[in-house]
Amino acid sequence: MPELPEVEVVRRGLVEHFVGSLVESVTVADPRALRRHPGSAANFASVLSGATVINSTVLGKSFV
Repeated sequence: MPELPEVEVVRRGLVEHFVGSLVESVTVADPRALRRHPGSAANFASVLSGATVINSTVLGKSFV
């Protein structure tokens, strides 16, 4: 498990390269990763497809 400073370095890199980018498509490799999403994996992909990345934040040691 990475420590918080390492996670923050990765987050900054994501902001630099992806904020403002358009999400063209989404592939859900394992639907179990979506346990907090109220819909299906297909619904998750359709909601995100066409969206624009506006920010990256850290919640614990995970990206949000």
